[in-house]
Amino acid sequence: MSGTRLLAVLTLLIAAAAAHSASPAAAATRCDVSKDGRKLGTTYVTKLTTTKVSCTKAKIVVKAYHRCRRSNGGVEGRCASRVQGFRCTETRQSIPTQFDARATCADGGRVIRFTYEQFT
Repeated sequence: MSGTRLLAVLTLLIAAAAAHSASPAAAATRCDVSKDGRKLGTTYVTKLTTTKVSCTKAKIVVKAYHRCRRSNGGVEGRCASRVQGFRCTETRQSIPTQFDARATCADGGRVIRFTYEQFT
């Protein structure tokens, strides 16, 4: 292999390694919800992580998401529209008195993930 070709291959390998190390999972930030987890529009927000979004903005999106949910069916409602520019999805596990949910709100590379508990 010629020196120029070897240099090109090494450059590609280094670029690929750099792109892999800057993956979105590595850039995730965990937000503190210990003091305001009950003020975000549901019974409890128990965990909040973000990628390319500030914690302040994430909390605004979470509150807006819960307003949307409640306006579309009350405490057990679902939000099907964009919230603050983010499209949100969630999965739930429930018992007769409450449900626990995992939600993800995304807008391109900006991602907000949170778990919450809702008493019914």
